[in-house]
Amino acid sequence: MLIAVIKVFLIDMSNLEGILRALSFIGLGAVLIGIGLFYQRILGKKSGREKTADSLEESP
Repeated sequence: MLIAVIKVFLIDMSNLEGILRALSFIGLGAVLIGIGLFYQRILGKKSGREKTADSLEESP
């Protein structure tokens, strides 16, 4: 994913000017934030399952 972001900044945005460059930058930021939130949600489900499994094992 890092390679794709670097490519967008170095190659794709170099061809844009003005408002299109700004909109592209804002769009890329929004997509990266969305990916981060999605990834946190997935990790939250995994850790929630592990906590539930741990609590079931500890109960007599």
